[in-house]
Amino acid sequence: MINNSATATARRASAIVSEYLASNAKPANLTIRLSAYFTDQAAPVAIAARLGLVTSTVTTRGDATCPAYKQGGFCGDCRACWNDSVANTSYPKHGRVKVTSGKGKGKSKGWTAATIAKLAARGAKYRAELAALEILIAARVARGEAPFRTKAEARLYVGGLSSPSKMPSYGWSISATKCRKGMFLAPIAGSVCNGCYALGNFYGMPDTIHAMERRFSRIGAKHFVDAFVFLMQGEAYFRWFDSGDLQSVAMLADIAEIARRCPHVKFWLPTKEYTASAEPVAATPAMPWGLTA
Repeated sequence: MINNSATATARRASAIVSEYLASNAKPANLTIRLSAYFTDQAAPVAIAARLGLVTSTVTTRGDATCPAYKQGGFCGDCRACWNDSVANTSYPKHGRVKVTSGKGKGKSKGWTAATIAKLAARGAKYRAELAALEILIAARVARGEAPFRTKAEARLYVGGLSSPSKMPSYGWSISATKCRKGMFLAPIAGSVCNGCYALGNFYGMPDTIHAMERRFSRIGAKHFVDAFVFLMQGEAYFRWFDSGDLQSVAMLADIAEIARRCPHVKFWLPTKEYTASAEPVAATPAMPWGLTA
């Protein structure tokens, strides 16, 4: 259930990656990149080396290794982010976020009553379709059948996929307001999360926020792994979290299991959830259409 308190804060440990890898091996086809917390900060190589992972950084010094920003934002034929043999990928600092009508943080200010009503209806329709699908899945599983028969069913079950237009793969995103470490860093000048593109721009539009909330509501669903395994048929690459970040050790365990069951796919997971801490984390802003109520 989404926390709809707009003012509460929480204290949460954020060592998800470290905790998971303490007793589990990383699948070879899952590239986990530990992101530096501050612009022009050195890569977190010590912890990455200890965990057997790779890193990413953000720079303003003109030494970025990512070629996308010299080719219209497109990856082109570069797949460095998905490659464990590339020890660090560095990206140029994005411009500051452009706030949209949703005010970039999931708030309803600036949205018309018609927009809110439309999203409420869409949320109700999704819940009804999902409930019907779950009845079908339960019946199939009881008969010893696979839970999914079509990719449309699997997409519905996981809340849909994102489609980063300049990447060679689908993705799966949730609101950046759900980032545990990120929402602590966002107000801090110089952090890579300060002015985050995913707190506005396209990600701040009502339809996009609705889609990300729908996905968030499916984390931990009983057949989450099965659905993704079905969806990865015919895919070669996949990106986790073009917006958002890991929510729990259990979620990382599901992502790792998906990778194990899909050895033909290269998965890329960028994350800041690798150090233990007890920072206050901003609560999820209230959603005006009550998607998960």
